[in-house]
Amino acid sequence: MEPINEKKLVSTYNQAFAQLGRLDRAWSACNLLSSNGELIRWKWQLDIIWRELIADANILDDSTNKEEEKYKNKIKKINSKIAIAKTKIELYNVLCAKEELLRILEDDSGKGSKRSAEDEDDFEE
Repeated sequence: MEPINEKKLVSTYNQAFAQLGRLDRAWSACNLLSSNGELIRWKWQLDIIWRELIADANILDDSTNKEEEKYKNKIKKINSKIAIAKTKIELYNVLCAKEELLRILEDDSGKGSKRSAEDEDDFEE
């Protein structure tokens, strides 16, 4: 009897597509909740997005020594402002700032918008 050649099986499943889907659904929910004035539910959706992107924030934060530039510190500062917001307009404005920061983080981590120069083609040679 011949020996069986064993192959090491490696998963080809990647969480990236699943995460992009979760992020897309969370952003869609944010859009609906913010436009309906459901500020508390919007806040929770933004927290879901933060949890999806926190690993990327940690990687990006490790690349800078400036504490004020770290995403985790920026989110903590915004969350502190959310906690002390006294009016709906204050809360709305801080939630807008949090959403903007999360969208920047998503772009910086390569999971958001792709931009290219006007003179670049959309394909690689």
